[in-house]
Amino acid sequence: EERATAITVDAIGNVVVAGTCDGVVDFGMTRADCHGSFITKRAYDTGAELWTHVLPNAQVSSVSVDDLGYTIANGSYTGTLEIGGSQFTATGNDPFVVGIDPTGGIDGGAALGLVGTAVSPVGTIEPDGCIYMTGGFHGTMPTPDGTMTNQTGELDGYVSGHYADMNGAWMMRFGGERDQVGRALAVQGEHLAVLAETGAPLHVADQVVSAPAWPASVLMQFSIVGQLQWTRVVPDPSTHLAVARDNSIVVAGIGDACTRLHTYDVAGAVQWTSECTPLLSTDAIAIGVDGTIVTGGRNFDPTSGELFLAAHDGNGAPIGHVNAQPYPAFERDSSLDGIAIEPSGEVAFIATINHPFDFGNGMLAFSGAHDAVIVKLDSPTGHDGPVVLLRK
Repeated sequence: EERATAITVDAIGNVVVAGTCDGVVDFGMTRADCHGSFITKRAYDTGAELWTHVLPNAQVSSVSVDDLGYTIANGSYTGTLEIGGSQFTATGNDPFVVGIDPTGGIDGGAALGLVGTAVSPVGTIEPDGCIYMTGGFHGTMPTPDGTMTNQTGELDGYVSGHYADMNGAWMMRFGGERDQVGRALAVQGEHLAVLAETGAPLHVADQVVSAPAWPASVLMQFSIVGQLQWTRVVPDPSTHLAVARDNSIVVAGIGDACTRLHTYDVAGAVQWTSECTPLLSTDAIAIGVDGTIVTGGRNFDPTSGELFLAAHDGNGAPIGHVNAQPYPAFERDSSLDGIAIEPSGEVAFIATINHPFDFGNGMLAFSGAHDAVIVKLDSPTGHDGPVVLLRK
């Protein structure tokens, strides 16, 4: 069973994808016995494999590409992890990061050294190579200011900044009663946006953040040196955000069986909220250089199993919608897992499918318990690109 977990594009549109694997996988040039995670780079015009790495015992949560073309992947692992000849051993579940040069060579890697359990680590990277991570932990985690310990039996969240060589620059903890976990983050300019899931009032820096009901989603903005700037409670539960070039933050929320977008400016003021669209689940979001917002997910309607992409302009007005139709037309365990937008406006997305789909250029054959598929669109509402199926 293979599942997609992350996607990004480089400066010329080559697509880097990560996922989990449990068997022999044929990536094109590479055929590997894969038990853990894979990271694979595909050509922008054909989807052909450029390089692939398999990481046993690991789960890759996010991938990014810096201005020099280096791929940065991070996630968590158990047992033993080997990265470029270096071996790391986890006591529990430990976050890690790995760098891959533009030709596919391993540039280096590091583990945080957590003694305990890490949950849902995700990361992002600046053009200068600085890395930011968030997630949840239980146990003892090293920080630049000494060890950080949580033995409450519940998860505390963390936000951390690291130099390009993965040496720690800063780390901030957020906690409270019940579980607190960082679910998403994005960096733009001097600001870092973090979305947290919390089961009770959240304690961060010198603030206590309360919500009308629990569990709740809390949006926090930090400076890139770790100073908390503001916090906001998001009206709908959410695990997905993106930051535009003007530093506005778009959060995709799901509530009452519908999905809508909430947008905040750099000072935390609400800019606009989109109409509530019923029976859709927003599971991925990206913002283009022109401010176009593209979201994707699946239909809750039990008579359908379709995946969708929807586009809004920078003011929240709908500008397009496209569906990927399954066959036969009934619900199965499929999902749209990640979106990336090129400067040209072309859109790539990664999905996990459990039955045949029509992605606009004919029915895609299906084989296996779950297959991962990479699809390239020339816009959020049109298809004229390759479809690559990753299967056992």
